[in-house]
Amino acid sequence: MGETTAIPSYMPTQKVTKYMTFRLVGRTAKATKWVIINTHQGTLLGEIKWYRWWRQYTLMPNEGMVFNAGCLQEIVAFIGELKAGAYREKG
Repeated sequence: MGETTAIPSYMPTQKVTKYMTFRLVGRTAKATKWVIINTHQGTLLGEIKWYRWWRQYTLMPNEGMVFNAGCLQEIVAFIGELKAGAYREKG
């Protein structure tokens, strides 16, 4: 993902939804990296990060993870927020 930079204190570092918690774990000048954790059990489900070959954020699920429609809707909505710039550094 490139060289990691510090995360500004005003930048949101997590989002909690009904099923999952999206937690910011890294940031470069161009993109952010998030882990997805099951809200109820604390299981690491995967990560959302910039996939440079497709030039977009993608879900990288951990092996053996299963997602229902509700979980997938939350993931798609969160990626939409990333695309819209909701978690970009201000300045």
